[in-house]
Amino acid sequence: DVTLTAKSDNGCEDVITTTIDIGEMPTAEFYVEDVCEGEDVEILNASVASIPLTYAWDLGNGNTSTLENPVETYATGQYTIELTVTTAQGCMDNISKTVEVKPVPTITIDPVTSGEDGEGTLVFSAKTSANSDYVWFFGDGGKLSGNSGGSGEILTTYQYLADGKYNVELRVTNNGWSQTPTTSSHRSAT
Repeated sequence: DVTLTAKSDNGCEDVITTTIDIGEMPTAEFYVEDVCEGEDVEILNASVASIPLTYAWDLGNGNTSTLENPVETYATGQYTIELTVTTAQGCMDNISKTVEVKPVPTITIDPVTSGEDGEGTLVFSAKTSANSDYVWFFGDGGKLSGNSGGSGEILTTYQYLADGKYNVELRVTNNGWSQTPTTSSHRSAT
């Protein structure tokens, strides 16, 4: 209880007593990790209060949510996500964090036969994002790695020692983000 006593200059006095309910202050917190384009951003709410909370999310892309743990899909870029938590008594806290959605390297594979029939030498060309690291797996145990450079062009010549059908795989990584391996089937030159 809070009591207020007011006294005038002439000695008159008035007293009022009231009950004030002081609400618990919540703590807003959440966790989010950077992802590759096309992947869902899973936002893990870690807000703390001993009483129920309501959630107001600004997902940074024009969307909002009132879910405890929202999931959102973003285009490539950086987004600031903001969470405001509120108790039934109106006590509030907020926090914001940035998530980055990185572009997935794109790959196109175009095997081209080179040389005379029966030689088994093939030229593989691929186009990917600039300055991407790559590894070719040629299906016979052979592999070759490198960097695509500023153009994103990858040109590789490989000679098979035996005729047959080989699954050729190219794995590309750009700024620490990997593309799902792409597989192409090719028959050696015969």
